[in-house]
Amino acid sequence: MMKYEDLLCEALEIDPPWQIVRLRNDLGKQQLDVWVAREAPRRGWIFGARHEVPSGPERIWRHVNVGQARCLVHAAPTDDLAQAALPWAGGDDQVFSHALTRQIALHFMEGVKFQTICKLLDIPVADLWKFKHSLDNGKITLSGRDTLI
Repeated sequence: MMKYEDLLCEALEIDPPWQIVRLRNDLGKQQLDVWVAREAPRRGWIFGARHEVPSGPERIWRHVNVGQARCLVHAAPTDDLAQAALPWAGGDDQVFSHALTRQIALHFMEGVKFQTICKLLDIPVADLWKFKHSLDNGKITLSGRDTLI
């Protein structure tokens, strides 16, 4: 039987060695907050895997919705996080995860209007405008796992 955290990891594209280490579901705000960290190697056959203690400032990215709830992913930046286009993380200057960026870009390519994208994905208009402005001015690009074609 699959645990709730395993199912959520699969839905949010969080793959080992990354794991959900904390979860907060605020039903009143319809928001799910997920904290992700790398799993450290086992210390022996008796001791299970442990999570690395996040160091440095925490980053927060808006990820794809889980049902009707907004999903925010929290993680401490690391070198391998910055180098890989992990679906649940986003770029340094982005508020959206790579997976949500793909969804937004697909809507742009299909000619969906701003207000409709905001309503479909439950995104504030200001965040979508900032994203579009950064995309149009080359401050961010769609590459790696963000590429749609």
